[in-house]
Amino acid sequence: MAEIQSDSAQAHLKFSDIEKKIDTFFKTIDIKKYQLHEVLYGFEESELAEIISALHNCKLPKAYSSYKDVLRDKISEHLELVPNDLVVFTEGGIYVKLFFQVDSSQESADRRACGLSPETLDSYKKRFFPNNEYKEKVLEFLPHVVEESLSFKKLHPARFKKIFIPILVNTVEIIILESSDLDDLRTIRGLTFFILREVFDDVMLYIAEDILFHFSNADRKAIEFLSFFSVHESIDPQGVRHKPNPILDESNHAWNITTIRSTMLQHRKAKQALYDKKNALISIKKKLETFNIEQKELDQQLLFGRAALNDLEDKVANIHRTMQKLQ
Repeated sequence: MAEIQSDSAQAHLKFSDIEKKIDTFFKTIDIKKYQLHEVLYGFEESELAEIISALHNCKLPKAYSSYKDVLRDKISEHLELVPNDLVVFTEGGIYVKLFFQVDSSQESADRRACGLSPETLDSYKKRFFPNNEYKEKVLEFLPHVVEESLSFKKLHPARFKKIFIPILVNTVEIIILESSDLDDLRTIRGLTFFILREVFDDVMLYIAEDILFHFSNADRKAIEFLSFFSVHESIDPQGVRHKPNPILDESNHAWNITTIRSTMLQHRKAKQALYDKKNALISIKKKLETFNIEQKELDQQLLFGRAALNDLEDKVANIHRTMQKLQ
C-alpha cells in the first residue's frame, strides 16, 4: 500500500487526496490474496490502518457518517458488489461476503435446504460445531451486522424488509466458511438455511430489542421505523405508497405504534418497580449485614467482659485468702 503522510500532515489532507489513495490501494493489490473463498474476502484492519487514520483526521463529506461508510463505498465500487452483498466491519478486520444464487429448479424432498436431507445437514452441523458453537458465533457476529447493514437509523423499513434475509444468510455463511472446509455452494447454502432456522428467533429478538430500546427512549428514528409497520398505508420519502405491514403476535393480533408504546410504558414501569424492590432488598440486606457485624462485635466484647470478670473474681478470691492468713 502506498505510503500515507505522517500524522501531523494527515490533518491537512483533503478528502479527495485520501480517496485517491484508497483507489490506488484497491487498484494495485492482488485481490486473490484477500480471497478466503470464492464468495468471501477478508481484509485485516492493520493493512488499512494508515488509510483509516487519514480518514479519522479528515473532514468527511456529509454523505458519510464515519470512515466505515467511505470504505464500504470504495469496496463496493472496486469489487462491483450488488445490494445483497455484505460488507461488515469487525474488531480487527473487514469481511466482504458475496451473496450467491443457488439453482432451486431441481425437485427435492426439502427445497428449503437446497435438496440436502436433514440427516446430512445435521451431520455437518455436528462435525463443524460439535458443541453447538454456531449459535454463540452468530450472536457474537450479529451486533457488527446490525450496527451497519441492518440499522433502523440508516434503512427505510421497506428496504429493511427487502434485504434482511439475504443479510442474515450472508452472516451465517461467513460463520460456516470460517469454521468449515465446505466448498460446494449448494451445500454451504443448505447448511446455512438449516442453521439459520435454528437461530432465527434469537437473531430477530436481538434486532427487535435493539429497536425497542431506542423506541422506549423516544428515539425519532426508532419511532419512524416502527410506525411503518402499522395497520395503515404508509408513504416513503420517495412518495411510494406501501400497503399495511402490521406486526402480528402469536395470536395473529396486529400491533400498531399505539399498542407498542402502551406496552413499552407498562414494561418500563414494571422494570422500575422491580428495580426499586431490588434496591430495597439490597438496603435491607446491607442493614442485616451491619447488624450481624455489630452483633459479632458485641458478642466478642461480652466474651472479653466475662474473661475480665473471671480474672477479677480470681484476684478478689486471692485477696480474701491473703487477708484470712493475715488475720
